[in-house]
Amino acid sequence: HQGLLNTPYSYTLTAHDSGPSDANKVIIKDDLQPGLILTNVASAGTCTGGTLGLQGDHLACSFPNLAKNADATVTLTVKPVLQGNIPNSASVTSDATDSNPLNDSASDNVTIAYVDLGITKTDSVSNLATLGQNFDYTLTVQNYGNVASANVVITDTIQDPGVKLVSLPGFCSGASAGDISPLTFTCNIGAVPAGAAAPTLVITVT
Repeated sequence: HQGLLNTPYSYTLTAHDSGPSDANKVIIKDDLQPGLILTNVASAGTCTGGTLGLQGDHLACSFPNLAKNADATVTLTVKPVLQGNIPNSASVTSDATDSNPLNDSASDNVTIAYVDLGITKTDSVSNLATLGQNFDYTLTVQNYGNVASANVVITDTIQDPGVKLVSLPGFCSGASAGDISPLTFTCNIGAVPAGAAAPTLVITVT
């Protein structure tokens, strides 16, 4: 499963009594990992712990009686504040002797997706440009996140006085060859895959 950084999502914990008798003093427990902030708890049971706004808390919800073939449910809403894979485990206990203790716990892993775009801009002259000399600005966008970023747009302004635009990539707009600074243009580069760089943009000026 995949979530988004700082975007709440929910876990639903369900304990089922398969019989042959009712279960008394049923307790559903969940130990939230660091990186998860509890924002809401919804349950017909009585819940302790699970302080709203606290990261990595421990929650226990008790149900005095769970009838045969019935369910006890707890829904937790959390907000992820760390990147990467966040595991979550829950368990259930009761006063009854469980005929199948192997299914008394369960876990779920959520990968927290994030986009982290960075941009670099360099020029092709080592020091000072000569009057009338063409030189290039090169722009590169890198996605340091773990999910692709769609509809990426670069906006750039060249403010150096006396600079004339020679050429822009075809997917850029806002300025034309021959325009004099200040120049502002946008380039629609589309999607940038996770961990990858977009094709470099080369703007030639003189």
